[in-house]
Amino acid sequence: AKFDEERLDHLIRCMDYNPEHQREKEEAALQWRRSIQPLIDESLESMKGFVPPHIFTSSVQTLTEVDQLSKELVKRLTTKKCLWLVRIPAADIERMHEAELLTRFSPLAQNLDIIELAAVYGSLPAKFNSDSSGKKESWRLSIEETLKAMNAQRLAGTLPPNKLRNSAYSKEDQQFLYRRTMHRMKAVKSEEAGKRVQSFLNIKGNRAKQQLEDAEEENSKELNGAGASATISLGRVVGNAAKGVAAEGAATVN
Repeated sequence: AKFDEERLDHLIRCMDYNPEHQREKEEAALQWRRSIQPLIDESLESMKGFVPPHIFTSSVQTLTEVDQLSKELVKRLTTKKCLWLVRIPAADIERMHEAELLTRFSPLAQNLDIIELAAVYGSLPAKFNSDSSGKKESWRLSIEETLKAMNAQRLAGTLPPNKLRNSAYSKEDQQFLYRRTMHRMKAVKSEEAGKRVQSFLNIKGNRAKQQLEDAEEENSKELNGAGASATISLGRVVGNAAKGVAAEGAATVN
């Protein structure tokens, strides 16, 4: 019999409207989320130890000379801006313009390791409500599918060592682990609606400096109460294969 591709597509679309099929999909999604949550939580906590709260107003020079980060890690943090999402509240990410998320802050095709990708995914809102085009939610699901594939490889023991943990983190301390400050995005006022808004990456001047000073004051208070920093072990995640791996602000919102 001749294969009827159009009929198959029709049947698949019908399944999407089937209540029982929808319940099965939701249950499968819930089970996956429960199984991956420990990895997400640990990865997000770990990445906050490496990504400073002031990353949005820092330069390569200050990250290297003031924060004393290695050149390898500085390059990774400044070229893969999707990692900055771990320092933005989910509610603010939900309001960011799709153009920012799908390009500048997208972790897709960035060659992230599984810890980085899980941390970025864990920073996202569970669902994008301000998403009339559906592009944000589609983007989130693409990240989810990538994480599923990488985690399946991890569990099977076939995920390459550099995808378990990038070597840029191998000799770094998690010096920002107890720095809980998050970067708040600036909402667009109603009278500004429809006008072009600069990416926060291009914002300079006194306002950025004031944000940094405020953040540093808050971080200082947090550090005084937190005690010495500690390094979270990711041994359960990266496993023995990761050992000894060779070296390798306001956004537009809706």
